[in-house]
Amino acid sequence: MLKIKAKCNYDVAFFAEGEGHYDAAVSRYYYYLLQSIIYYMNKIPIVLGGKYNQDTRIWTLIKHLKEKDRNKFEENREVLKLQGLKTQRHRSDYYADQIIDTEHKFKVNFKNDFINVERALKTLCVLE
Repeated sequence: MLKIKAKCNYDVAFFAEGEGHYDAAVSRYYYYLLQSIIYYMNKIPIVLGGKYNQDTRIWTLIKHLKEKDRNKFEENREVLKLQGLKTQRHRSDYYADQIIDTEHKFKVNFKNDFINVERALKTLCVLE
């Protein structure tokens, strides 16, 4: 079910981006990644210590990927940008002013990092 929700978030993000609703696209693209990560972590399974929040999931995943294959992880360090994508998602969702109001800002501030993180997660076998 989580895999389906992740795909739905991706589809909504793609649509929102096409309509120029960049803040909504940021949020949905981020949740596509997060839900895909949670699906992967549940499938392995990877046990989380402490709180079950986004930060814990991200850093537990990164630790797991480093331990699994250090060389492959080093070749795909873009995965470390996940935390920055989370920060951008938070700003898009909760700041009163629209932070990304042009396609250029969207690509520079978010989309390029999203593409690199997504590619790294696919290479590291987190995303299918």
